[in-house]
Amino acid sequence: MTTSDVPSRRYRSRRRVRLTRTIVVLAAFIVVVTGVVYGVSSIGHHRTVSDRCQVVGETTGTIYSFDPEQLLNASIIADVAMRRGLPQQAVVVGLATAQQESKLRNLDYGDLDSVGLFQQRPSQGWGTSQQILDPVYSSGKFFDALVRVRSWQTLTVAAAAQAVQRSGFPEAYASWQQLGTALGAALTGATASQLTCRLGHPGVDVKGHPGSGATSLTAAVGTLTAELASDLQVTSPVIGTQGTKSATITVLGLGLDAKGSDATAIHRTATVSAWALAHAPVGITRVVVGDQEWRPDRDGWQHTAAAAAGTVVMTVAAR
Repeated sequence: MTTSDVPSRRYRSRRRVRLTRTIVVLAAFIVVVTGVVYGVSSIGHHRTVSDRCQVVGETTGTIYSFDPEQLLNASIIADVAMRRGLPQQAVVVGLATAQQESKLRNLDYGDLDSVGLFQQRPSQGWGTSQQILDPVYSSGKFFDALVRVRSWQTLTVAAAAQAVQRSGFPEAYASWQQLGTALGAALTGATASQLTCRLGHPGVDVKGHPGSGATSLTAAVGTLTAELASDLQVTSPVIGTQGTKSATITVLGLGLDAKGSDATAIHRTATVSAWALAHAPVGITRVVVGDQEWRPDRDGWQHTAAAAAGTVVMTVAAR
């Protein structure tokens, strides 16, 4: 070995060190980037897993999508109309109006002092803000005003809605007539199995994680029965336990009315089952109506063992 070989060997040694460091840094960079990409992908996937509902127009085949909150408010509007003995046209007018005014959301704000599903104004005699923010109350006040409109049933949906609302945009209601017709038909039982929901994370979160809002199965059942009473005036559902991880809420008595007609059963069963789907995010994992069964992790309704006529059975289960 000559003296001139020493710097050469030192150079090659330093070059190998630099190359090794470069490889290590590059590998670390790849790991970090991969983790970031995976994290973003996971977050994106999580955000796309949302609770969604849809109804299909029977004659048009058009699919209308909304979330459980909107479906809940729609089911209340339909139920108030049906319990008053109003025709299905009233439901369509009510739904189209609420869709235009609030997108079927119970808003605590609006133009001037307007609030609620129908954006009713306390200063105009509709009630207090607190009253109007009760969907049952506000729906009742809307139908009170609708039935006072002369020959309202012969008017177009837009004209009937405008006669009640006195909006600055009277023609806007017409754009929601088809949605109101499709949703109203499903909520009153005029169509069957056209309404469904799909949930991203079905069941009661009894274990939870930070910020999850975990609850108990008993608390979930208590919430549902309390809201059945406040939303639909169903005050005596039958509660059954199925071990420690599930329970059933059975709504009975949705049968023949005083005149022996089954129209009440059809309407009431449809609105109660729609209410159940809207409340599925609370923990409902199964709804049985007649010989049809709904589950939140699959599309549509499927045949199952028949429940008694005029009965809706909801299963509440832990994740």
